[in-house]
Amino acid sequence: MNRPFEAVVFRPLPRPLKPFPQETEASFLDRLATANAMPVQRLQRHSHWLESRLGPVGRLSVLSGQPQTSIRYAIPR
Repeated sequence: MNRPFEAVVFRPLPRPLKPFPQETEASFLDRLATANAMPVQRLQRHSHWLESRLGPVGRLSVLSGQPQTSIRYAIPR
């Protein structure tokens, strides 16, 4: 049985944001979703491509359009 089609974000969003220093991943995703007028759950559901090849920092980098080094410095792990 085929699953229904659901669009997946795999490139930077139209309104990129930089993370605030010491911001949490959840807060950053919430701000990205709000800025791009979409539910945060849509950003949290990753495609198989994103899930299999990128870690959390890589996914945030793709979604936000920011370099991975900026993400690593701003969001503590």
